Formats: sequence, structure tokens, C-alpha cells
Amino acid sequence: MDKSKCIQMIGGDIMYKKAKYTRASALQTKKLVSNNTRYFGVAHNNITGTKPSDFFTRSSHQPWWPTSKKKESQSAAELLVKCLEAKNVHFVFGQLRDSKSLLEQALHQSSIQFIPTRHSGEAASMAHVHSRFTGQAGVCLATSMQSILNSLPAVAVANLNNIPLILITEQSISNYLAINTQENLNLNNIIAPVTQWSHQIDHPVDIPEVVHKAFAQAEIGTDIKLPGAVHINLPTTTAIRSTSATPLKLVTEKKVNPNTKLLSQAAQWISRVDHPIILVGSGAIQSEGRSQVIKLATQLEIPVANTVMAKGIIPENHPLSVGTVASSKDYSRYGFDWADLVITIGCHPTECTPKDWNPDGDIPTLHIGQSSAEITPYYHPTLELVGNLPETLAAFLNRANRQDKYKVASPKGYAISSTTPRQQSHEIQIPCKPQALIKVLRTALKSEDILLSDNGTHREWIIRDYPCELPNKCLLFNESASTGLVISGAIATKLTNPQHNVLAVTGADGFMKSYSALEPAQWLKTPFVTLICNQGGYYPNFVEIAKSMGFRGYRITSSDDLLPIVKDSLTQQVPIIIDCPMDY
Repeated sequence: MDKSKCIQMIGGDIMYKKAKYTRASALQTKKLVSNNTRYFGVAHNNITGTKPSDFFTRSSHQPWWPTSKKKESQSAAELLVKCLEAKNVHFVFGQLRDSKSLLEQALHQSSIQFIPTRHSGEAASMAHVHSRFTGQAGVCLATSMQSILNSLPAVAVANLNNIPLILITEQSISNYLAINTQENLNLNNIIAPVTQWSHQIDHPVDIPEVVHKAFAQAEIGTDIKLPGAVHINLPTTTAIRSTSATPLKLVTEKKVNPNTKLLSQAAQWISRVDHPIILVGSGAIQSEGRSQVIKLATQLEIPVANTVMAKGIIPENHPLSVGTVASSKDYSRYGFDWADLVITIGCHPTECTPKDWNPDGDIPTLHIGQSSAEITPYYHPTLELVGNLPETLAAFLNRANRQDKYKVASPKGYAISSTTPRQQSHEIQIPCKPQALIKVLRTALKSEDILLSDNGTHREWIIRDYPCELPNKCLLFNESASTGLVISGAIATKLTNPQHNVLAVTGADGFMKSYSALEPAQWLKTPFVTLICNQGGYYPNFVEIAKSMGFRGYRITSSDDLLPIVKDSLTQQVPIIIDCPMDY
């Protein structure tokens, strides 16, 4: 065979080498292909005097054999965003940057609204609050090492409180960076201690599975880990790669059937005890078990206390509500010393330290929740009812019977009316007393309006004296949270509940730490009121700060102005800052 007429087949494409590109040589070559190699179906009338590589290629001529339809290719970043859309994610919070990352570009081309902030910690706080209102995992994005590290305190707070949150990071290309650069840190080793699960995606095909697992861990948890914050790292080297993978279909939550044997044992147990008490946590709100909790307490006539994060789970004017527990003294005040059974419902140890109400570890406990209890020397339940919370409570209620047992009016029982702190009547004066301030706030806000409280001295008064009839209408953070989360949380609250008024109460220090978070509220059109409890000190003029940002600011100088200003501020369509001098 003449070398000038040799052919080489590479992947089905026939390429000629050193052939004379004439009609005769082409016909001769066709005969050679027919006799010595597989014929790839190129018709005789397609052969022209052009280059053979122009017509003997798959791109120019489709083969005669059946082929499968090629899947649409996309970048790994675009696939991850599509997976978020499949999980019904509506908002992603992240720090504003000069240059958009691959994930940000994909978000702007999707149905998900990207909410930029000035600080990545604010973005994580927004995702935290958004999760508390929706019950779904809040998603925040950090695309530089600086923003990743700045977001960790807020991520840790969400994880400690078992709030579903997903932190997505996009680490810069490490192959072209020096070893000692900041971007080349090992993220998994840094973030894993403050999350329930941390994973780096090295292959685009793994994205659908990783996203599904992240949401399952954040929202539901596993047998050995509670719900909380999770971390997904998509390096830039992976984000730019193409893939034809598709998101997994949305899988509905599997409802675990209650264990009938344990339900019967718990029902028999509760029928024998004399002085039980119920302690409800935020898990009852997240699982939408409020109606079952009230029905259980009413039918069995058992007093109910709630944690700080479950304020409003039962109306505080309900005859069986003993109030919100916030310190070790509250447990003694609300009757835990008399209890011969404590029923915890959706309660996490981080919400209420078991050592405070069970210092000797000898009070019998019934644990009801969607995840197993974390065993400690002070919290080791005798029985655990683990499963879908509303269904478990309904099944338990069908079996329980406490006729002729403890009544609320029993002299040995809980003196609810005398032990529960009630709001006292105080005249408004400047500087304002906390009791008077809370009375004004309760008067100005409707029952469906939302109050957020930052950590500080004012928080203790709000916990005890601010009456709340509905859940998630008085949003409080645990003591583990740092100050300054409430302003970014108020923006997320207004995004989630645009039809309700939102008022955030913070201290002067907390405002100074986080007032930059107010900037997105202007162009997001999320008006809310920030009330600063100012104890005095070396602070700037907060009214001038409000004006410089395009907001409205007021300083309370007269006792007659407080209520009218708060009421008027709630009707404004711009963010409002109120400086209220306080005397604790």
C-alpha cells in the first residue's frame, strides 16, 4: 500500500495524510476504505475536490447508525445552582464583591435571588433567621478566604442552635498560588469543627448527591448528628469544569412512624405521675407541631414552659403557660423542683442547659423529638419517642389519659399566677425604664408583627415581660450568639414576611458593630425599625448616622414622644433608627 494513500482512523474520524486532494484520489481512497477498513457511510456525491477532513468528520456528516441524544453541557457552578433551585431555594445571601465569582454569575442567571451584604457574617446571620421562619435550610455564599473566615462565627451560632444552614464556599484556584498564601488553607479542617458536616467537591458529577446530602443533614440530621450547619466547598478548578449531570428529583421527607410499644409505655407512665411539666423547644416550631403541643397540654392539663427560642409556642395568656425559662432561677420558679416527670418536646440541650433544671440528674425525663437525645449526666431520658413530631404527639395523645390526676389549682403544684413574672405598670420617663419600653412596644406592635432582640441587658426584660401569642413573633438568640446579629436578621425577616411590621431592638454597642448591615435595606426595599437602647457613653450621633445613609432617625427626648414615634415609624417605607435613652 502506497504510504501517500494511507489513512488513520481516530475515534471514527478519517483523516488523510499526504493524499492528493483530487476527485480521482478521493474515489480511489473510498475504494481502499471499502476493502480494507470499516466504511463510515460517506456518500459518493458528497466527495468533492475539497479537503477530505472537511467531509470525513462527524461534525459535518451524521453517521448512519443510531446515536443517543447528547445531554446539554454546563459548568459545575451552574449545576450546583440548578440543584439549589431543585431544593426550592429562593434566596442566597453573600458578601458583595467587585468581581463576580462563577457561582455568583450562575446565581444571577437563575431564579434564585442573590442578596449581597457588606460582610459575610451578616450573610450567614440572614440565612440563620431565614431558616427559622421557613423551616428550610438557609443558604449563604462565601467566595474568598477572607469572607469565609468572617462568616464562621455566625455559622457556629447557627450550628450550636441546631438551625439548618448551608455555607457554600468557592475557593480560588490553588494550583497557581504560592503555598503560604491565605487562599491555600485547608477549609475542611477549619470549618468542620463548627459544622455538622463539611465536604469538598472534586468531581462535578458528585454535585447532585452532595447537595442532597447537605440539605438532609442540615434539616433532618442523622442518627448520630443533629440538624445544623453544613459546608460545601466548590473549588474554582472544579467550578469551571463542564458536566452533563442533572439535579436529583425533589424527594419528599419520609415521615417516621412512631414506635407503638414505646408510645404505650409513655402513656402508661404519664397516667401514674402526679406533677409532670412540659418543656418545649424550637424543634416544635420548626416541625410545625404547635397545635399538637397545645392540644396535649390542654387535654392532659400539664403546665408548659418554653425555651427562649420557642417563645410564643403557647400563648403566654394561656392558663397552662408558665412562661419562658432563661436562667437557672426560672426553673425553680416555674415548678421544676416539684416535677416528678419532665417532658421535653423538640428541645435541644443548647436551648436550655439540663444541669439548670436537673442538677442531680435524678428527675425522670421523657424525650419527644425528631432526633435522638444527646445523653449527658444531667439528661438521660428514661424513654425516647423519636419520629415525626406532630404525628408522634397525636399518637401519644390518643393513648394518654390523666383523669383524676393533678390539676393546675393543686396547692402542692405550680403556683402559676404568683410565680410567673408579669408586666408591671410604669410611667414613661426619660431615660426610659425597660418595663415602660416593653409596654410601649407591645402597644405599638400588633400580634402578628415581629420583634427581634439582640443580646444584651434589654433581652432579659423582653424574655420575661414581652407577651407573645404566636411563634416566631418574638425572635430571640441564645446567649452563645454575639451582639450585632439583629439588624441583618431584621432584613431577612422582612424579606420572608413582607406583609408584617418588623422592629429590631439592640444596644448601642451592637448597633455600632453592625450598622453597615442597614445598607442593603434601602435598595432591597425592606423597611423596618431599629430601636437602640442607649445607656449613654462615648457614642456618635445615631440620628446623623441615619441621615447619612438615607434613612430617618429620631432621638427620644420627651416621655410623650416615645409611643407616637414608634407607631409612626412602623408605617414608614424607609428604614428608621430610634435612639432611646435607657436606665436599667
